[in-house]
Amino acid sequence: MDVGKNITGSQFAGFSNMAGGNVGGSEFSGFINTAAEVKGSQFAGFINIAKKVKGAQLAGFINIADSSDHPIGLVNIIKGGEKAIGFNIDETETGIFSFRSGGKSLYGIIGLGYNFKNTDAVYAFKTGLGAHFFTSKHFQLNTELAALTLTRFNRGEYFRSSLRVLPAVKLGNRIEFFGGPGFNYITTNTNEGITLSYHYIDSWKRNRNNYFQTIYIGYMGGVHWVF
Repeated sequence: MDVGKNITGSQFAGFSNMAGGNVGGSEFSGFINTAAEVKGSQFAGFINIAKKVKGAQLAGFINIADSSDHPIGLVNIIKGGEKAIGFNIDETETGIFSFRSGGKSLYGIIGLGYNFKNTDAVYAFKTGLGAHFFTSKHFQLNTELAALTLTRFNRGEYFRSSLRVLPAVKLGNRIEFFGGPGFNYITTNTNEGITLSYHYIDSWKRNRNNYFQTIYIGYMGGVHWVF
């Protein structure tokens, strides 16, 4: 653990950096960083906390700040940033309730949902990172890199990673409708997982553990309530 007040330079710790004042560099720790103003970046295995960060905040789970335009974490509680609760559904009939949070440019995604097509692996878990582009009063372009797992907690595996481009139309300050295509990679060892999608660009099977792998183009659409 490193503990100080105003730091000129950077802090490196295996567990925690705690600066009671300002840091004129960056903070690197295995678990938590705290500071007032950081004229650099914060990198932590679990959580970053600051008032103002002029660089990036990268955390394994959560970033908290009054001002931070480039937070990279699954949950980002930024006072001057944006948060949204939403629902989306994709080509596999997987519906997800999600929480999106971040700064003006970057945001994190966590979500829970249900697959309406499967009879076995029906519970969905989603995590991801996204970025806003071409933001205006009534439109913005969101790009997202996300991972989704379908499970029933007993047997079988289904994992999908996706890169999506999602144009969004804003109605007022609170409602946002979005939708667009996505490039997907799937790995699964269940028949349900194989038949969830069609029109594969390419597919192959890894003999060990009998995993089926494929890439294909899909789509997703939904709505966000922004606050």
